[in-house]
Amino acid sequence: MFDSKENKHTLITRLSEQITSVSWREGGYVIYSTPNSIQVINLKDRENPTTLIKLEKISAPILSTKGNILYFTAKIGNQEGLYKLLIK
Repeated sequence: MFDSKENKHTLITRLSEQITSVSWREGGYVIYSTPNSIQVINLKDRENPTTLIKLEKISAPILSTKGNILYFTAKIGNQEGLYKLLIK
C-alpha cells in the first residue's frame, strides 16, 4: 500500500505464488487471487489471510459494486464457466 500524504509504503503480505488480481473491499479488506485460489486479508490482521475458494484454475475475479458478490471464471474438473461467490 502507498500513503501519498505520508509518502510511506506498507507491505501487506508476501507470497510464493503470482498474484493475478487485487480488489479492495469496504471495511479494510483486500481480496486477491492466484492462478488457483481467492483469498482475503483483513488489513488489521495481515498475518492470517483467509482462503475463500481453491480450485484447479481461477481467473478474472471481479467484486460487485456492493462488495458482497465475487464473480470469476474457473475450471472445476472438466467444467469451465462463470461462477459467483457470496461474501459476507
